[in-house]
Amino acid sequence: MGRADQAAARLPQVKQLAEQHGNALRSSFGLLLEGALVGPAADRLLEDLAERHRDVRACFYTAFDAVERVAAQADGGPPRVSQPYIPGPPRGGRRAPVDVRSGSPDGLHRLGVELGRAGREWEDAGAALARILDGLGLNTSPGHDVRRAGTWVAGRQRDVHRRRDELLKADQEAAVQSAMGVVRGLAAGLGQDRRNGVLKYALKKTWHDYTHRYLAGVWDGSKDLGLYALASNPATAPVYMMTDWGGWVRRGPVGQAKGLAQGAQHPVEFGKAMVNWDLWKKDPLRAYGTMVPSIIIGAATMGTGSGSGAGSRLAAAISKAKLKDGIDALRTAGPGAHGVQRHLDPTDDELKRRLGTPKFNADGSPKLKNGFVVTQDKIDPMTGTTKDGVTGKLHKVGPYATRFNDPKTFQQAEKLLRERALKSGDYIQKAPIEELLGKNGHKRFTGYYIDPHNPSKYLPIDFRAGTIKAIFKKDANGNLYPYTMYPDPAPGMHP
Repeated sequence: MGRADQAAARLPQVKQLAEQHGNALRSSFGLLLEGALVGPAADRLLEDLAERHRDVRACFYTAFDAVERVAAQADGGPPRVSQPYIPGPPRGGRRAPVDVRSGSPDGLHRLGVELGRAGREWEDAGAALARILDGLGLNTSPGHDVRRAGTWVAGRQRDVHRRRDELLKADQEAAVQSAMGVVRGLAAGLGQDRRNGVLKYALKKTWHDYTHRYLAGVWDGSKDLGLYALASNPATAPVYMMTDWGGWVRRGPVGQAKGLAQGAQHPVEFGKAMVNWDLWKKDPLRAYGTMVPSIIIGAATMGTGSGSGAGSRLAAAISKAKLKDGIDALRTAGPGAHGVQRHLDPTDDELKRRLGTPKFNADGSPKLKNGFVVTQDKIDPMTGTTKDGVTGKLHKVGPYATRFNDPKTFQQAEKLLRERALKSGDYIQKAPIEELLGKNGHKRFTGYYIDPHNPSKYLPIDFRAGTIKAIFKKDANGNLYPYTMYPDPAPGMHP
């Protein structure tokens, strides 16, 4: 195939790269305009990102024009491929006053994640573009410039996450200061001198807050105080036991002992649970009122607060911490373990990037194998590059990219398949999703494959009648660990 014919075959690929990756900063722009970051720093970041977006767009257009000029000399005449469309960056945006420096911790977290994703996307797209240009003997600068822009964008993630952490710390300090101010104000109002009508003014000013916020908080906390008294009083405990055994277990001596043990084993979660920070930030006076009964319960139960709001929050925090600890243990269970990193952690975009970029035939149609699109440059979620995080070689994957939607499902499936492996001695386990997770278990997964009819699109996987496969290995001490685990659709379900 001559150079011109090769260019004609590559031209659709260049267009696809441009349209699929040129607007990678779309979500980042949206988060900034929604107020994820506010102030001069936000204005500077928005301007810098817009400048990189314009540069990358120009690079893709330059590369497309260069390939199109060569393709125009092909034997069959110039290919009928229209110029790619990449929208420009947003214009303007609401500027905050110079002295405003704020934002949203959650928005900043999402912005940081998006910047990292967009940066890696440009790095990969730039590398792919440079290879196409190099193969045609053209100047590879547009590809390298896209890749460098991606590296710069990804580098902004650290600064955004630093600002998020500072804002979270400031929010917590503000909640404490606000609470102290409300309490001092209430005390000062109720203690005003009677002279000159000051007491009348203070009562009028504080009565609504006292009755509608402070006493409401006391009532919130008192509801459980009454139940605690029933569970602890020898005269009423038997009746409570017969009418609500579970409630008596949670609020009586058993629950108090359990709370003490949990607090000792999980001091960080215990400390967080004892203060309802969300309520302190939203309504400090009500939160202060809520604490009054909690203090009484805390004194009587030596700080466990069994059955109280703090106790409930402690139980939830410990449950979440245990789940995280369990997943972290699976993440590093043994040499090469990668089930969590590839089949639980990845976002939708990372799943799609893992499928790689399509290969095309000389006539511009996608290359197919067994009905699926053949791809290259597959991105390993473990490394964010084409380098495999386990083998160190080029990353490989089949036609599907799949994941578990939540850590609890992952942990549940791993436990069941591990038990089967230990019992049977077969370290490769495969079982129907419905058998492990129930009738609606197929809804707990996400997956994609490339549309053979339109390789620029990704189609969702239907996991009905699908399976979960787990591969176990033994570490140096002979302990079994999950090497990998992933969901698969039923054979013939796709494409």
